Amino acid sequence: MIWLLNGETLCKGLDLRIKKDIITFRWKNPPKSWWCAEKPIYIDLSGIVDKFKIINNKYKKGKLKHTSPIYEQVEYEYYTPEAELIEVSYPKISDYVDTTKSEIKKLNKKIEIFENKIFLIKKIYHNIPCGGWGYILSKEEFLEKMNR
Repeated sequence: MIWLLNGETLCKGLDLRIKKDIITFRWKNPPKSWWCAEKPIYIDLSGIVDKFKIINNKYKKGKLKHTSPIYEQVEYEYYTPEAELIEVSYPKISDYVDTTKSEIKKLNKKIEIFENKIFLIKKIYHNIPCGGWGYILSKEEFLEKMNR
């Protein structure tokens, strides 16, 4: 027996991250029942890739814009009740920069890597948001493995 999950409906909040030979993930709201699964868990990434494509098209058509904050270091001084001078430094958002082009590149890379793929979870860490790691298989590799 195995578990094969529909990534679009059962894996909301799943963020896959590309590392060298493995894929790591963070899962914001995982069903805790998967933490106890004793059989392999596979996730069909088709629905997730479809969402990437929709977002990517919105960026390309100008319907969405991606921005990142620009931070500046702010410094100030104050005196404690004991007349001790304290210097404080903290980051403050000074502006935002348009990062839409780099976001489109990231989405294109994810689409290329995850399209027509199945994700095999090898390890889930039991905390919220949970994380873990696994491997990507093509659908053909998955079917071949299941036919053995």
